[in-house]
Amino acid sequence: IYSDPYVLHALVHNHMTKMLTLRADQMRNGMHTMLEATDAPLAEAKRALAERVEVVGLQADFDGFCDQLESTFGWDLGSGPRLRWNKSLPAEADESLRAMIERDNAIDLELYAFATSLVAHQLS
Repeated sequence: IYSDPYVLHALVHNHMTKMLTLRADQMRNGMHTMLEATDAPLAEAKRALAERVEVVGLQADFDGFCDQLESTFGWDLGSGPRLRWNKSLPAEADESLRAMIERDNAIDLELYAFATSLVAHQLS
């Protein structure tokens, strides 16, 4: 991902914040439109998550998220192990790569912390 600048900038940087905030009139290249990493999109993403998304879940508790979807919407997502098609094997990453990812996705990290608090509130 980091070796291809287009993929990195168009599809990776603060992707969740972009998906919650990018409006059609802002798109210059569809969902590949780059997001300016400022506090404004973060505030808008937090507002969207809190006000427009009925069930917020975290990958760390995917099964709990599925259970919440079933109870909230009356869906039957099936029994047994949940499918996780996009699961890769763990791989080692050096600290410089981790630091780069953290820096390049700082807004998404703040959004994730906010989502974590929403999930905790949902469950209480």
